[in-house]
Amino acid sequence: METIFRLEDGRPITGTMVWYAMICPRQVWLMAHGITPDPENPQISYGRAINCLFTDEIEFSLDGMKVDLFVSARGLVYEIKSSYKFVQATKFQVLYYLYRLKLAGINAKGIIKVPYHRKKLSVVLTNKNVEELLQILKKIKDIVRMDCPPAPRRTKMCSKCGYKDYCWW
Repeated sequence: METIFRLEDGRPITGTMVWYAMICPRQVWLMAHGITPDPENPQISYGRAINCLFTDEIEFSLDGMKVDLFVSARGLVYEIKSSYKFVQATKFQVLYYLYRLKLAGINAKGIIKVPYHRKKLSVVLTNKNVEELLQILKKIKDIVRMDCPPAPRRTKMCSKCGYKDYCWW
């Protein structure tokens, strides 16, 4: 795997890290340093349940990359979410998958599916969003390199976040 997709210690940057980088840099640092979110968090449990219901357990994975559903015959990468709230973060998570696949010789398009809201959003890889994605990957590496996590910043997501006890106890 190319070094742009790896942290300095060789571990892969994951799609979840890309998603977190768009929402809360502190979550990126915590995840990269082996601190996991509360597994009993209702939002995390709900997201996992939605994922299981709508992917029929047909997942596709590469090192550091776990695609919810990949329909190879149609070249479609699906990312299933329980909410439409963080669609921009989800878009870059999907772009990360599409870019990795493209570099592996697989041209695909992405679809963000939010079953609860009955919404689908197409995601297409362009030169412009690849540049933005590369900046996000650099930001992730910069965050992980820090000695301490970034200071918490209160956002709309904090009340439902699986990491909230690490920020607001």
